[in-house]
Amino acid sequence: MNELELKYGCNPNQKPARVFMKNGAALPFTVLNGKPGYINLLDAFNSWQLVRELTATAEYLKTEVSDGIIAPAYSDEALAILKTKKGGKYNIVQTDPAYTPRAAGAEGCFRHHL
Repeated sequence: MNELELKYGCNPNQKPARVFMKNGAALPFTVLNGKPGYINLLDAFNSWQLVRELTATAEYLKTEVSDGIIAPAYSDEALAILKTKKGGKYNIVQTDPAYTPRAAGAEGCFRHHL
């Protein structure tokens, strides 16, 4: 997939935004559950470097307040736990484990259009 329509733009009162790679390549992630907004994806990608090596977190997250999760892979058990959060609307994003964001100051990996 090389484009994704989001739930909304920067704020819930805005029209849906779209994300895509500037070079037209496939997106480096897949939404497995939920429909994230623009800020949800920014939060996910900002935390990607912190969480890319964690395992066995679904059990911990099931009682914590959060809007979503990003990881390179999920076990069937973890997906079953996470899909029960927020009435089944919890944002679960799977990203390419080889994905590395651009250096700070460079244009972002995706854009949105309102």
